[in-house]
Amino acid sequence: MKPVGRVYGRPVFCFDGQRMRDWLTVALLATGIIGCGLRALYVEKAHASRAQARVEDSDAIRSPGPAVLQATAMQHQLALADLFWLGVVQELGHRKQLSDASWQRAEYRADVATDLDPAYFTAYHALSLALLAFSNRYDQAEALLQKGWTALPSRWEFPLNLGYSAYFLRGEPDLGADYLARGAVLPGAPPYLGALAGRMQFHSGDEAGAIMLLSELIEHLEEPARSEAETRLLVLKTEPRLEAYDRACRAWRERTGTIPSPAALEAEVGEPPTDLLDSPITFDEHCVARTQLVKTREFEARRRVGAMRKGAETKTPGPQLDIRVDGADQ
Repeated sequence: MKPVGRVYGRPVFCFDGQRMRDWLTVALLATGIIGCGLRALYVEKAHASRAQARVEDSDAIRSPGPAVLQATAMQHQLALADLFWLGVVQELGHRKQLSDASWQRAEYRADVATDLDPAYFTAYHALSLALLAFSNRYDQAEALLQKGWTALPSRWEFPLNLGYSAYFLRGEPDLGADYLARGAVLPGAPPYLGALAGRMQFHSGDEAGAIMLLSELIEHLEEPARSEAETRLLVLKTEPRLEAYDRACRAWRERTGTIPSPAALEAEVGEPPTDLLDSPITFDEHCVARTQLVKTREFEARRRVGAMRKGAETKTPGPQLDIRVDGADQ
């Protein structure tokens, strides 16, 4: 401030405009810094506490059952089902790492949505896949799939995913084969399903049962599923012949240190060096017999599935279902 005159003998002062602006700037900055500090100290701490409580609190709206929901929905069941499904999407999408409480809230909301609309295929299918792929909540995923299959018995996706869980995640190939065989005869089922059911049954150790399963299944399949199943049946019937050539090749290599041609072993094996579609047998460097039809042997497929199951047990994202048939694409 500086004097600009006198009134009744007293000096009159005037604020310097630039200096005043500087002081206001400093004051505002100081206020902002203090405010941020108080926010970090109190507000953020309280928010973090509430967020943590929300994560730990798994209580959510549980379905009172279809009868009660249908009676109280006032003819707006489908709209309410969509709202609860949006709650599932928001729950799964708002954080990278999901706690058990988050998964449980999603399951409860999907349960309400599907009680409101029992034909809500997306709710059954999408959440069950998320549970199988990104969590170890296999029981909950299978319960949701079973609920969906009961409500929508003609959808082949439910037995397919139940078979996937049984075979790849639980290590029960015979149960997986049963699910896939039941799904293979449903309308719109992909053509590989019957063939894959037979392969699962074979991996359970029941080789004769796998051949019997495919033989019976073929009678109920239409093209192109029938051709896929017939090809897989021939692959499974060829496997004992290939195993015999494996053993003969290893014995030859132990005697001579070389890998023979399959034709040289025909007399010892007692069967022609071809598969059941007359494709010639060849040996790789490990004395493993293969043909154009059988590029991946069954023991190799079992080993690959075991590695995938081990990955699932360590909470890595779930494996992708290998649906390829040797004759088509390996």
